[in-house]
Amino acid sequence: MKIAFAKLSPGGNTTILLDMPAPEGPVRAKLANEVMHPLHLGGEQVGYMDMDGGPLPSLEMMGGEFCGNAARSFAAVLVMRGHPSIVRDETENRYSGHIRVSGANGPVPVSVSAREVPASFSAHEGAMRTAYEASVRVFVPHEAAGFLHRVESGMDVVSLEGITHVLLDAVRHPMSADYSEQCARIRAVLGLERAEAVGCIWYTREESGLRIDPVVWVRGTQSTHYETGCGSGSVALGLLETVRTGTAFSGHVLQPSGQTICASIEYSPEGGFRGAWIGGEVRLVAEGQTLLA
Repeated sequence: MKIAFAKLSPGGNTTILLDMPAPEGPVRAKLANEVMHPLHLGGEQVGYMDMDGGPLPSLEMMGGEFCGNAARSFAAVLVMRGHPSIVRDETENRYSGHIRVSGANGPVPVSVSAREVPASFSAHEGAMRTAYEASVRVFVPHEAAGFLHRVESGMDVVSLEGITHVLLDAVRHPMSADYSEQCARIRAVLGLERAEAVGCIWYTREESGLRIDPVVWVRGTQSTHYETGCGSGSVALGLLETVRTGTAFSGHVLQPSGQTICASIEYSPEGGFRGAWIGGEVRLVAEGQTLLA
């Protein structure tokens, strides 16, 4: 079987998007685990793209979870392919529209800008490539009590649509070398084993800014990855920072990839939380057809 795919790097967090509606039942997880394998395409997560099955293009993740980085990647692919659901604003050279993403209860707003930059690798001097900056907006309850639960000092749970994150101060709660077992224990203690996906996000506050080490478990595929980038984990940390300081957070969070992901929290003391944006560069790594036995 041949399946068209696009492989992207949204600030790390290598994402494989398959050009097909999501299969039903265990086939979805089996296919995702196959193409994620290092001896196949290799990646940290898989999503299924359906561009013609409804009024809005939709992305179904491998475990039915929500993923901000995969959503950003999907938005970039839609711009690359000139999909009519994403409309260009000629004055700002920016594309905007809505997509559907698993785990999100409603349409997800997206914004993508494209610009020409020098190509890093080319046989031709002066060659250019198109760089995409893609952002998605995620829903956040108005009050912190609707998404934030303090477990103990340095350990907080942030519940977003389609994914739950456990935020761990790396000084108080160091990351173990056996992080898979550590994360499994944390999920069990906190009763999170029925969530679609759970991220354990170790964070540090440094002079240069915030840095995270994200480990994400997806129930549907029973996969655990120490991710090279996590968009929703970065937003979860931005929400925690907003609660901590009482002011809206907007900044770049350093990822294990060495790149950054921008988290912007819409907040005011009078109106509370109104939403959040996940943004940053999305780079197309490869595209073509993958072969499955």
